[in-house]
Amino acid sequence: MTGTLAEASMIDHARVSMEGDGVASQLFELLWKKDMTSGLSIDLRIPDTVLYKFNAPTVWYFTSVDGSIKRKRKEKVNSERIYQEFMRKASPSGIVAYFVADHREDVDELGRPPADPPARATVEYFDEEGLRGFLFNESLSRGNGFLQKFIHPKGDHNNMMRALWSPKVCVLERRVNRRKVMDQRLGVNERAVTFEGMDFHSETLPVHGSSLVVSVHSIAESMAEHVAAVTGEGIVISRLALNFKTDAKDRLWLLFASSVRLQDEFQRSGRLDRATKEALSRRGLSNSPLEIDAVPVVPAHALERGRAADACALRRCPTCAARSPPGGAFEISYRVLLEYEEFRAKAAPRRGAAAGDSAMELDLGAATGGGEPAVPQVIRRLHPRLTAEEFERHRHDAAFLHKVATVCEDCYLLYSSPQIGALTPGDDAAAPSAAPQRLRRLPSLPLLLPPVAANAGDLSGTGRLEPDRLRMRRDATLRKLGRRYEEEE
Repeated sequence: MTGTLAEASMIDHARVSMEGDGVASQLFELLWKKDMTSGLSIDLRIPDTVLYKFNAPTVWYFTSVDGSIKRKRKEKVNSERIYQEFMRKASPSGIVAYFVADHREDVDELGRPPADPPARATVEYFDEEGLRGFLFNESLSRGNGFLQKFIHPKGDHNNMMRALWSPKVCVLERRVNRRKVMDQRLGVNERAVTFEGMDFHSETLPVHGSSLVVSVHSIAESMAEHVAAVTGEGIVISRLALNFKTDAKDRLWLLFASSVRLQDEFQRSGRLDRATKEALSRRGLSNSPLEIDAVPVVPAHALERGRAADACALRRCPTCAARSPPGGAFEISYRVLLEYEEFRAKAAPRRGAAAGDSAMELDLGAATGGGEPAVPQVIRRLHPRLTAEEFERHRHDAAFLHKVATVCEDCYLLYSSPQIGALTPGDDAAAPSAAPQRLRRLPSLPLLLPPVAANAGDLSGTGRLEPDRLRMRRDATLRKLGRRYEEEE
């Protein structure tokens, strides 16, 4: 009798927490349970999923090697173990995990529903640093929800499929992020969001063929049958909104359910008032419709942090990897970069003869048989996969020459030195003190300038610096960047 009462209480609790729109975290427990009659588990692939309750990890589900859903022992459900497992074989994109928070039961300090409630569910993506902060920051309020390991997607862009399922119909919709998932200059949320982000972050793409639809329908049907079996027909699912993902090995993963409808919704559910039930019944409906937009959204604090991270990432110099303060990013054309490399190449023999540098130290790239660099050093840093043949084919192309790179102020001054003049007449270019202070801070990009003759005052490119001209170019670049940021916002 006691077991029957406990089982009924468990089923009632599962009904309340799972039914409706938002995040059906309770569904993971029902999928983990074994069939009461056959003793079998459901074969289903899910990422490592850690449920949080009262600001702490409580249960950890994962897919076993035999394809069934398992649960880790209680002593292993701690922040240290979670961090170690989530960082093991992490996605090469740098995105490690995401936390889906359930806000349906949020209350204020007095136990009342918040006056301005957030979305029913929010999702926040983490890199390694973000995951460490989430797990080990004791002052962080996490709320209820689940932490899930990020699955590296199939293709160059993160994607997600949403399935609206009923026993007779299965509709799939796919959204693909517009940003490349490996572009670590951008914040994790900007290159990871799909349905949960703003529309301009992703695009809807068709699902080709019927095999994927058949697979998803079969998975959803087996989930509904398994839940009914483990609850003794106490919970019978009639409609589901599920979120799936295809990984780099073309495997299908169930991420979570964002909407659930039960067969006896009108008889037992307290979620709908009497008038709503009667109105739906008059329309011939046995359930309230699935809410198409019942997907988590990115919380406001993650958006703000994402913008700051994106701005900081955009200011990471691609040539020296240094971070610049706000306003310290400048655009420079490939034509200027190539002229600088030609300038260095001409200066290298004289500098090497004077300082006794080895040929290896003076080599700017993979040299050809004639000793000319195949791909200049700075272009190699911008395009590591660019081959010598491709560079030779594009080096005189106008589109290639007018392409711009965003670099830090130090690199901008360095690469612009042949145009604006980096030395005063009579300075010895071989001496480090002859270069401006900013230029001397770049040991990875040595400044190689030819010696200046005593009567070099009339030679082009050897006059004094022109700070007014440099400031004008800098202001113009800042205005251009400002317009670009405004367009993005």
